[in-house]
Order: sequence, then C-alpha cells, then structure tokens
Amino acid sequence: MFGGFFKHNSFSPRNRNQKTANRAVHPQWPRNSLNYALASRYIYHPHKGAEIRWDLRNDPYNPPLRCAFPPFARISQSVFHEPATYFPMRFVRIKLQPSPTVSFYIDVHDDAYVTVGHVLEAVYRVLREPLSESQWGRLSDVSRCRVWTAFHERCSKASHPDYESYKGMKKIDLLGNKTLFQGLETSNEGPYTWNLNLS
Repeated sequence: MFGGFFKHNSFSPRNRNQKTANRAVHPQWPRNSLNYALASRYIYHPHKGAEIRWDLRNDPYNPPLRCAFPPFARISQSVFHEPATYFPMRFVRIKLQPSPTVSFYIDVHDDAYVTVGHVLEAVYRVLREPLSESQWGRLSDVSRCRVWTAFHERCSKASHPDYESYKGMKKIDLLGNKTLFQGLETSNEGPYTWNLNLS
C-alpha cells in the first residue's frame, strides 16, 4: 500500500542568571540546567529562540554551525565537546512532537557524559530514520499533505532525486517547513527529558 515511501568569534556557554534559571524549573522535578548552546533563549532571554542557527535538514558539522545572533560567528568546535547539561549526565531524552497526533523520543547515551555534539548528532540521525506506517496512519489529511510536500521538496534537492525518493519518507519530513532548531526547553515528563522546539 505504501510502496517505497516507508522503505527502507568562538562561542561558549555564558554565565546564567540564577533567578531566571530557577523560573525555568518545572515545579514537579529537580532540573539540571542545559548547556547554553542547547537551551531555548527564552529561558535566559526575553526573545525565544536558540543560540545556534541550525537547519535540521543539514548535518550539524557541514556546513559549520553559526551563532543565531549578530555577528553570526562560527561556533567553536570546542562547544561540541562540552557537557550537554550543567551537571554532566550519561543519559538525556529529547521529545519531538511535529504534529498533534505524532510524537517520538530521541535517547542520547554516553558512558562518560552526553555532550552538545552527542545531542545534535542524535537529533540528526533519528530524523533520517524511515517514517513508519503507524506514524503515517496517525496523521490528519492536512498533516499528510504537509509531509508529502516536504518529502518531494527534499528529494528534488538531493544529488540523486530518484534514489532519494525510492528510499521513502523519513521522520525529517514530519517537520514540514519547520526545520530550524529553536533549542530545548523543560518538560513535565521527568528530570531527564527536554522538548525540542522548531520554527
């Protein structure tokens, strides 16, 4: 039924204002602060957004990421090796809900501690996974149209469009045209879970 669709200036974390950071803690859970490179700016800044400018359709290392604010300096490679959280953790879970009826989790593990680079790599990798029939089945007609459009646009820009189309829809297509990383924010699902914001 689904054919081939489902086939196969350097930057560093800034000093945080503790009073502002405390407001971001969900009252139900003790919260470990995120690395400033990953956190939604509204946690520490009145304008919502992210400190890094990243289109999730691109590899996080190529082209090199830049700051999301003037003078748009290239992100230092050292940032990717920094802990993803203020108190280093071996496990981080990211929730992404691209539509009202579809959500999924991205689990990030490391024997030492999860870094900023680990988080970005995991997000990129999971979004390249095939879209399942179950996920497609939970989408509304409007959402399916949006995903279908994103799929064809992605394939048309690939170096081998026919081959990319043959591989089928991927989770990245669920995002439609909202592919800009807007940082992570606190979740009420537990102390290890953050929600991924897009625009």
